[in-house]
Amino acid sequence: STVVTQNGRLSTMVDWDGAPDLVSIPVAAFLMGVDAVVINHLIDMAGVDAVDRDGETMIVKASLIEFWEIYRDATGQYD
Repeated sequence: STVVTQNGRLSTMVDWDGAPDLVSIPVAAFLMGVDAVVINHLIDMAGVDAVDRDGETMIVKASLIEFWEIYRDATGQYD
């Protein structure tokens, strides 16, 4: 799988804080540091909350944060 970066860099807390309440799949992938395919799997598994906005799937940022915290705690992965 490919890690999504912006301008060759991983996301930071500034990126998370600056992201709107609803983020696109590519932005969610960037924030999580994963491929967009992973985000689509999370949507399919109801691991994150997704809504349709004018035909585009948007992820609720709060649910993305919640998933990341659960994943991090479960795997012991801390940045």
